[in-house]
Amino acid sequence: MRTAALGVIAVVFAMLLAQTDIDGILSASSDTARAGPGAGGWISVAPARQSDPRIALVARDIQVVDGDTIRVPGDSRRVRLVGFNTPEVFSPRCERERQLGIRATERLREMLKGAARIEFQRVACACPPGTEGTSACNFGRICGSLHVDGRDVGDVLISEGLAARYRCGPYSCPRAPGDWCG
Repeated sequence: MRTAALGVIAVVFAMLLAQTDIDGILSASSDTARAGPGAGGWISVAPARQSDPRIALVARDIQVVDGDTIRVPGDSRRVRLVGFNTPEVFSPRCERERQLGIRATERLREMLKGAARIEFQRVACACPPGTEGTSACNFGRICGSLHVDGRDVGDVLISEGLAARYRCGPYSCPRAPGDWCG
């Protein structure tokens, strides 16, 4: 009887997690957090494969596209950095957003340039099966996390007011955070 009750509790908890935004419960380094569709595409904080290790890079190998998008060697696709959202540079809603987006982009470049250690880890985008890396998923971007001198770059940008935390639930993402025009 007790085992059955625990099983029911586990199922109910799993259903609640699937139906709600679990922001604050999952950390940026979670190995199991998956996300779903949101503004700007599908995003996740789950490793692409359990064996995907963090790889060491040097600043000159990384092309910064904007505050939350980069290119890394060995893959021509852009990488959407997960766990945060920065103001838009290319299609901002207002001039203030564009200016903040430029600052976030420059700050990311600055972090990389002054880094003693840069680590990148590819993570799975939570896309429908067979669509990751295509225009049907995250605008053709792949997903990843980037750490500079042991700190997640998103955490740094958030602490400096140049990004907002952006966490998705298992199957859906909330509206992209950050009212940069207000």
